[in-house]
Amino acid sequence: MQTGSAGGSLKYGFHDSVIAFTLVDGNGDVRTFAADDPDTDFFYACGVAAGLCGIITDIRLKLTKTFGVRGTQQTYPLTPLGDS
Repeated sequence: MQTGSAGGSLKYGFHDSVIAFTLVDGNGDVRTFAADDPDTDFFYACGVAAGLCGIITDIRLKLTKTFGVRGTQQTYPLTPLGDS
């Protein structure tokens, strides 16, 4: 969560569902930040600061409709290099 690398595609990612979180900062204070706060700078910074703003202890997520993923998968036998 705190590295900002929890994506899945260019369009959808885990962080899109986060609406608030609670963290314990370096002073030991418990602080809560939300996407609908008047000043969202700290909310967005803490989500990707790799723990520099504190340790996240609670995350509030918004529920979204599920979506189906379509595609195909093909596998091929592995052959050593040089073999035909």
